[in-house]
Amino acid sequence: MPNLLYSFLVLIVCTCQLALAQGVTPGTDFKTKEPRQKELVIEYVYSFREFEYDPPIQLKPFKSSTEASNASPEAAVMSHFSAMYAKDYQWFQSTWSKESQKLNEEHDKKQDRTPEFWLNLWDKVLSAKRVELTHRIESGKYVLIRYRLVPISGGPATFEDLLALTIENGRWILTQELASDPLLRYWNAKELRIRRTIR
Repeated sequence: MPNLLYSFLVLIVCTCQLALAQGVTPGTDFKTKEPRQKELVIEYVYSFREFEYDPPIQLKPFKSSTEASNASPEAAVMSHFSAMYAKDYQWFQSTWSKESQKLNEEHDKKQDRTPEFWLNLWDKVLSAKRVELTHRIESGKYVLIRYRLVPISGGPATFEDLLALTIENGRWILTQELASDPLLRYWNAKELRIRRTIR
């Protein structure tokens, strides 16, 4: 009898766990009033200002890091791409914040990516391409710069993306702090209201 009771209790527990896992709650043996369906809505508001460069800014690469400037977000982005054109990995790293440099190095280590990997990639991606800055987005202490890669020979852009920047020690530098921030993904969405059903 004790074994039978134990097996029965285990069956009840497993049934309840399965029901909960499937999103179904067990019924109650107690009298209740009619249920009221409700929703808890938590909103996170990301305020930002969008500027469109008119015309787009065509990047003119700095010849070396000594010429580079980080006095503004635009100058920092130009320094960032100049390092890529120059295939100067140390210069490239210096365009990121200290914390972002550590994150980049950790990620590269996990992916077995060496500096040579990036030098070869930049050579392929930037070959016969120019960089144009199209938008500036200001949100809190951050500035996001939208850029695109355009064939020098003409034609549509082959790639577009956003870079996030902030100030560190009086210099504008790139940061990974917004890597998972929804503003990077949805800033240009038709509906600036993203709704996600949690459960």
